[in-house]
Amino acid sequence: MDLGDRAIVLNGETDQLFEQLGLPLHILYLPGHTADSIGLLCTQSGDLFCGDAAMNAIISVARHTIWIEDPVAFGQSWDKMLAVSPRKLYPSHGSPFWPRDLVKYRHFLDHRKLIPPAK
Repeated sequence: MDLGDRAIVLNGETDQLFEQLGLPLHILYLPGHTADSIGLLCTQSGDLFCGDAAMNAIISVARHTIWIEDPVAFGQSWDKMLAVSPRKLYPSHGSPFWPRDLVKYRHFLDHRKLIPPAK
């Protein structure tokens, strides 16, 4: 498959590419929702565009997304997001929210029971 110049392959040089383009971004690998989930941390503002690693929409509970492939990795991704001390989080679905919400709801992830998909 030829992706041309529209695809960014994630590797050790990705942040350097953003720097060359004048984009103050750092990629965070945030698996859990899916194995390939990522977030973008704006290094100037501290804002974190967390994709589907969290959710603040009417159908979410405790900032959890409605689909979690790997609950352990999902919790670790929340820990990783907290470790970078974001100013504010911008999820793919719903309104922006403060990191204190991750702290408030983190413990629920350790006890959440997920229903496996039907086979």
